[in-house]
Amino acid sequence: MVRPDPPRVWAILTYNFDTLIESAVLESGHGFTVSCCDGGHPVTTRGLGLAQLADAVEIHHVHGLVPNATFLRDPAAVDIVFSAEQFERQYGPDNAWTRRLQTAYFGHAPAFIIGSSLQDRYAVDQLVAVHERRPWWHHCAALALPREHGSHAGSLAAETLRGLDAPYERMGLRVLWLADREELPDLLDEIRTEPHGRAERLAAEAAMAHAERAHRAGDDRSAGEALEEAVSFEGTLGTRATYMLGLLRDQQGAAEPAEQLLRRAMASGDREWSGLAGSRLGYILAEAGRLGDAREAYHHALATEQSTATAEAHAGLKRLAGRW
Repeated sequence: MVRPDPPRVWAILTYNFDTLIESAVLESGHGFTVSCCDGGHPVTTRGLGLAQLADAVEIHHVHGLVPNATFLRDPAAVDIVFSAEQFERQYGPDNAWTRRLQTAYFGHAPAFIIGSSLQDRYAVDQLVAVHERRPWWHHCAALALPREHGSHAGSLAAETLRGLDAPYERMGLRVLWLADREELPDLLDEIRTEPHGRAERLAAEAAMAHAERAHRAGDDRSAGEALEEAVSFEGTLGTRATYMLGLLRDQQGAAEPAEQLLRRAMASGDREWSGLAGSRLGYILAEAGRLGDAREAYHHALATEQSTATAEAHAGLKRLAGRW
């Protein structure tokens, strides 16, 4: 297996008009290209961005930009979002560049969201749609704690944190709560430092990707072998692999191994995959006529308060009510 390249930033989506990001990237010796919208169509401005460098990053100005000497472009030719009317015009059509750009990145690249209020309804709707389509797909967001909690950042109860996380769960966001925005530079430094166990995590991610490709190709044997490799990994990746392997074994008619795997995922500390495993196991047990066990699994899913799992559990319990 070829060792994956080190993690890096491939693209930046910014909603600011200025070119401070470009200046910082250029000063650090990295290359970049700049994209914005012109008459509803994407245009790329290379300028002095050293775009030929192998590590060039794509910088997309979603709401337009004000060019300077580095970006030799007529400001009148750039679509700027500065009013409600311009906002609606830029986002309105389903085939608008902004929508296509955000859909492409939200659905196919892990994102780290900083400096956003997450009040852009179109962006939020797109995040929600991606998470509904791929509930295992997540992004991260660094957000400031509400003022009433800021002074107690180190001692917040788990229930309080779950309440703070709840509005962002449907967007597929894992939130890193900051007591103060000044914590952000240190957080970014920690993120870019190679973590302990990275090689094992990359191996598990590669196994998961192979399993998904094999499953889409109809090669469930290879998919199962890849998932068997990934379930040994600790944390969310291992729990996700356990859940997916449980689904695969159920599809293959291996009821007992499927149940064991889903119960193992339920017992994990990962609230999302634990909930999804509970709702799925509830359905499987109900179909097998084990209504009491199904009811317990559905209630486990409800207790996780994971949005997709609880919706499925509520639907399952309604079906059970008609069968008792």
